[in-house]
Amino acid sequence: MARSVPLVLRGRERPPSSRPVGGRLGLPADFLLAADGRVLAAHYGTHAADHWSVERVLALAAEHRPATTPTTTPTTTPATAPTTTPATAPTTTPATAPTAAPAASADRE
Repeated sequence: MARSVPLVLRGRERPPSSRPVGGRLGLPADFLLAADGRVLAAHYGTHAADHWSVERVLALAAEHRPATTPTTTPTTTPATAPTTTPATAPTTTPATAPTAAPAASADRE
């Protein structure tokens, strides 16, 4: 923008419109993007309230949903059922008093 101001003042470039199409804030646009960033669908509004409806967005998303590949199951499955242990109350052991270490004798001079 800073470069275009001198060009406008010299008459080499036209100034921006005082009444741009769509108003000062422009017109809306809606995009449906893929996970990798590709644009799958686009809608450019003709007035400020021209957006996709929720139903339209859901329909487009369903239409562009990638095909899921069936998951393969492992060829060898364990034949044993998982074992469960019976629920038991946790056992507590009585707390023992810590044994005191013998006091270190101080060197007396």
